[in-house]
Amino acid sequence: MKRILSLALMLVSLTVIANAKAPADTTAIFNVMPKMSCQNCENKIKSNLRFEKGIKSIETSLDSQT
Repeated sequence: MKRILSLALMLVSLTVIANAKAPADTTAIFNVMPKMSCQNCENKIKSNLRFEKGIKSIETSLDSQT
């Protein structure tokens, strides 16, 4: 009886793990310090973030300093 219950529990847990969904994409907005004053500053920030783990896209704005 214990074997049947533990087998059933394992099957249920494997089913839950197999059906788990990946976390939703998240958007993060940062105010840049020090301020971006030119296009070169903006490009440097983009190049530094480009290879960070989990970054899929980078959008910057000189006007809003984000």
